[in-house]
Amino acid sequence: MKIIEFFIMAPIDVKTISKKSVDEFREQFFGQISENDDTFYKDDIADIKSNDYLVRFYITHSKRVISDAVTSCIQKLTWRKEYKVRDITEKDFPKEMLTSGAYYARGEDKNGCPIMWYVPNNVVRKSGEESLDLWNRFFVYNFEKLHQKRGDKRIVFILNLYNMGVTNMDTALLNWQVKCFQDYYPDATEYNINFEMAFTLKAVWKIVQLWLSEEAKSRVKFATRKDVFEYIDRSNWPKSLGGEDDYVFEYSPSQ
Repeated sequence: MKIIEFFIMAPIDVKTISKKSVDEFREQFFGQISENDDTFYKDDIADIKSNDYLVRFYITHSKRVISDAVTSCIQKLTWRKEYKVRDITEKDFPKEMLTSGAYYARGEDKNGCPIMWYVPNNVVRKSGEESLDLWNRFFVYNFEKLHQKRGDKRIVFILNLYNMGVTNMDTALLNWQVKCFQDYYPDATEYNINFEMAFTLKAVWKIVQLWLSEEAKSRVKFATRKDVFEYIDRSNWPKSLGGEDDYVFEYSPSQ
């Protein structure tokens, strides 16, 4: 089966954003906020000061419109403090969640973009808002770690749907992931791969599409183990899914 893509809307090359645009962003940003404002994390403000690529991603996220990028940045940094993103640690989660392998970072695609895996079959969630909120925070905890290290690269997000049935698909978690990608993280993903999506999940995908912007839809790819290697080398793909990487997720506590 050939990889299916929506109409192409290629991400803006972050390296085409000039230093002049970065400086203009910072001038507008620091003209609108107080560095001592408790609304933001001091480390987030420090990142805006020093991390040119992070600023560039805010600019590409807003299609090069600096004023929109600044507004978006302020909104995202406000959310980060309200959600206490930088305060989340592994101690906030039960061991069964940490060892689940539902989320993990491993490998890179052919362009050097880091890969984050999501394995819905590994999610065991109780009903109710409390359990959903915890799993949502667990996603942010994992994604944030990769976001902090991505440098000049966007992230490839792989939704591993191998042997996945409708009853195992948690649309509430998917909705949160989409919201984070579109609203809370600047130009976060290079593309998303829905791997081995069964025909029975097509109805679920129709629901998910309703949450996506047209640009987000254009960054979604559907692939099988036969054609995914157009994007990712076999050496970076699990043996269990037809690749050569014999890595199996194993939880290792942070030091």
